[in-house]
Amino acid sequence: MKIDALKTAGLLAASAFSLLVAGCMGEYDLNDIDTTVEIKVNDLVVPVNLEAIALDSFIELEENSTIKVVEYNGSRYYAITESGSFGSDPVRIDAVRVSNPEMGSSSVSISTGSATVPAGIELTLPLPESDPTTFNFSTGAVDDKVKDITMVGVSGLELTVDFTVTGANALADKFSVSDLVLQVPQGLVCTADGSYNPSTGRWEIPSLQMSGGHGTIRMNVTGLDLKDNGNIRFTSSGIVFEGETALLGGNVTFRSDAAATLPAYVGFDLDFAMTPFSVTSVSGRVGYQIEGLDIAPVDLGDIPDFFAGGDCNVVLGNPQLYLLASNPLAQDNINFSTGLTVTASRNSAPDYSYSLDNGEFTLGGSSPVQSFVFAPSDDGLYVPEAFGTPEFVRFSGLSYILGVPQGSEPAGFPDRLSFSLDNPRIPIQDVNGFALGRTIDGVSGQYELVAPLCLGDGAVISYSDDVTGLLGDLDDDLNITGAAIIAKVANGCPVSIELSAIAIDASGNEMTGIDVEGCTVAAASESDIAIELSGDIRNLDGLRFKAVMRAGKDAVPFSPDQTIEFKDLRIRIGGNYVVDFNED
Repeated sequence: MKIDALKTAGLLAASAFSLLVAGCMGEYDLNDIDTTVEIKVNDLVVPVNLEAIALDSFIELEENSTIKVVEYNGSRYYAITESGSFGSDPVRIDAVRVSNPEMGSSSVSISTGSATVPAGIELTLPLPESDPTTFNFSTGAVDDKVKDITMVGVSGLELTVDFTVTGANALADKFSVSDLVLQVPQGLVCTADGSYNPSTGRWEIPSLQMSGGHGTIRMNVTGLDLKDNGNIRFTSSGIVFEGETALLGGNVTFRSDAAATLPAYVGFDLDFAMTPFSVTSVSGRVGYQIEGLDIAPVDLGDIPDFFAGGDCNVVLGNPQLYLLASNPLAQDNINFSTGLTVTASRNSAPDYSYSLDNGEFTLGGSSPVQSFVFAPSDDGLYVPEAFGTPEFVRFSGLSYILGVPQGSEPAGFPDRLSFSLDNPRIPIQDVNGFALGRTIDGVSGQYELVAPLCLGDGAVISYSDDVTGLLGDLDDDLNITGAAIIAKVANGCPVSIELSAIAIDASGNEMTGIDVEGCTVAAASESDIAIELSGDIRNLDGLRFKAVMRAGKDAVPFSPDQTIEFKDLRIRIGGNYVVDFNED
């Protein structure tokens, strides 16, 4: 029976009753007589025609929304997506310069007894050992990124020993030197005249060519070995050189084409010298912090109402954060390590932060570029093409970045997500031939967040919507004592839905004192439903439908193609309609 027919029947009944009373009573006063007629309303049915509701019909995405529809294996899904790039500051590691090293000198003399040497005869005399001369100098401070040194590479370093005959006057050019043995610094990596023992610093020169009583021995030094080396060591203030130089032995030979008488004593001076040089590489241990490595936060202010309710507590099934990073020190086989924390921030609630299960991940030194995926599970990944075959790093907490911890009050969707690379650094590690005097590029790369909006086990989304004007222009005199929303519901969503309804008036206020018996439709199923309302329902304008979606153990993403379809939807009403036949 339609509402207009109900009202018409009431008015006809009231008119008939009025005529009957008037005919029987004549001119009697009817003011004290109840002139109202109560008409019972039993199972008044109001049909409602609704099309199938696809999720994309009420999950409205703004043009530049953080939530987008992504396609994977031929299916479409809702997902929070964000991408961008990042990079750290470059790092300068200066070479170490030694401007004027001093090595000292030694002198010895030989007693000849004023011997007369016949023409063409050679006189060979042993050279005595000299007193040692101490040397002590250091480089400037080594960059604090260098933590330990076992060996250094150098450039421009030449060690020379000038050998000069003294006190022989014009006979000085008649002397030659052989089997010369010198004490020089230990641990030199070099090419030299004769042979050099780095573990002892003993330098042996079989023959030294003299000219005018003077000869020079040269050693080209390319490195300094600090291991088990008492002459050269690494300190906090630089590389320190200290030790001794000396003449350890040798022979001098005098030969003249004419007979000659030697002076009573002949002297020999040895001047040890190093050229200025630079330390250009180190072997040992290196480590330092990476500065300026930031990822811009993701703004979530445009989340659709479907997910943004204050009592919405979303737990994502398997969100994924992809990272493609360059390692500027891969050529040195040096690793880069950092932690990763995601912080969910709300303007009116506490921040909640989540970090990697193992605390950090490492970009290995074997490859200049490496990709990673951070996710709770490595099953069902949505790998973007640019990230190739990423290394999986477990990040269980990523599932909870859109919700709040268990036991906390629901607070709705976060307003933003912040990504923090915690303690990014080159960990202290062994290096071999690590070049100094260069600017090292910062760590750089790109990232992409793909978080399909599915719900993990136990996750809940609450959603409500108002439907008003359900009964048309119904007078206030219709008193409803019970109502039922009846339909066959086909739930194409991946979660079960608990359905209920609350009566509301024309101002949108929820009516009190009304009992509601809801129903549940399982995920991906079809069933008959009846939502029952009972109580004194006056001035009904509409219903506030509430849907509580609860996830099961299988996290399946929401898709814009999933539907909720109400078939044969109707509202059945019971109550009474009161008509006053004495009203105009």
